[in-house]
Amino acid sequence: MVSIMSKYTGLECPVCKNTFKDDDDIVVCPECGAPYHRACYQKEGHCIFEDKHGTDQAWQAEEHVHQEAGDKKCPRCGTVNSSDSLFCSKCGQSLSYDSQAHGQAPTDSEQSYTPPTPPPGAGPNVGPTGMPYPFDPMGGVNPKDHIEGIEAGDMAKFVQANTPYYMGRFLNLSAFKRGRFHFAAFLFGGGWFLYRKQYVLGTILTVFQIIASVAAGFLQTYYTIPLMNELLPNVKNTGKYYWGFIESWDALAAKSPLTLFLVMLPTILLLLQLAERILCGIFANKLYLKHCVREINQIKVNTTTTQEYETQLKKRGGVSTALAFSLMICYVIINFIPMFFNV
Repeated sequence: MVSIMSKYTGLECPVCKNTFKDDDDIVVCPECGAPYHRACYQKEGHCIFEDKHGTDQAWQAEEHVHQEAGDKKCPRCGTVNSSDSLFCSKCGQSLSYDSQAHGQAPTDSEQSYTPPTPPPGAGPNVGPTGMPYPFDPMGGVNPKDHIEGIEAGDMAKFVQANTPYYMGRFLNLSAFKRGRFHFAAFLFGGGWFLYRKQYVLGTILTVFQIIASVAAGFLQTYYTIPLMNELLPNVKNTGKYYWGFIESWDALAAKSPLTLFLVMLPTILLLLQLAERILCGIFANKLYLKHCVREINQIKVNTTTTQEYETQLKKRGGVSTALAFSLMICYVIINFIPMFFNV
C-alpha cells in the first residue's frame, strides 16, 4: 500500500464510513485504488473489494476522485459536490455560503448542526447558513430540521427552485398547520401544478380550465348573444350580454328552464374557474408539501445507495422547465379564448 496526498479528502473510508480529512493517514489498494485509513486497512488485512478486482464492478478511482472545475467542497465536512449543488449531499450544509470568507471555521462534527456566527454588522435577520433570509437557500430553516419526517436539507434538494420560499412555508405547515395564499398557483392554476411536476392534478385542473373557457366562449357567442338579439333587437351586443338578464328578465322567464340554464351557463363556468383558482391559491403549498413528502419517501424505498438517492432527488424533483414556455402560451390562449368567439 502507498501513502497519498489529500486528493481523497471528502470521500468515505469504505471500512469505518468516516469522511477523509486533509491530515488523515490514507493508503490505497494497489489493485483498484480504493482509499482507506491506514488503521482500517490494517484491521481488515486486505482490500474489501478484492473479490471484484479484474471485473467491471471493480472500484474505479476516476468515479470517486475526479473533481470537475467549479465543483463545490463542503466547508463543514469536506465532501465534494457537483457545481450545481445548493446543499452538501453528506451533511446538508448550504453550499451558497462560504463560512471561511467570514472568518468562520467549519466544524468537524457530523453529528450535530452548529450554525455559523453571522458576519459582523449583518443584523438579526440571518438564517442558519449565515446569510440574510432573502438570500439564504434554506429560507432561515436549519437543514437538519425535520419536515413531515424528512430532513429540510433533503426537502430543499428535491424542491431545488425557490427553496427560500418553500422551506419556510413547509416548516410552518408541518409544525403549526398554517399556510399562506400562493399567488402563482392562483394566477396559473393547473399550469403551476404541472410546472412543479404534480402531473396528475395539474392535468385535471388544466383540462377543466380549457373546457370551461371554450364552453363559456362558445355558448356566449352562439347561444346567449343571439338570444339577446332576439329579445332586445335595439340594444348593442355588449349591453345584451351584460345587462340583458335584467332588461329582458320577463321575456327570459317565459322560456324553458333549459334555455335559462344555457343563458346563465357561461357566467356559471367563469365563476367556477375563479373558484378553482382561489382554491389553488389556498391549498397549493399544502398539496405541494404532500407531493414532496410522498416522492421523497418513495425514493428512499427504491434506492440503496446515497449516490442513487441524491440522483433521484435531483431527477424527480425541481421544476419542469420544458413546460414553462408552453404553459405561458396556454395561459394566454385559455384566457383569451372567449375573445376569439366574439370576433
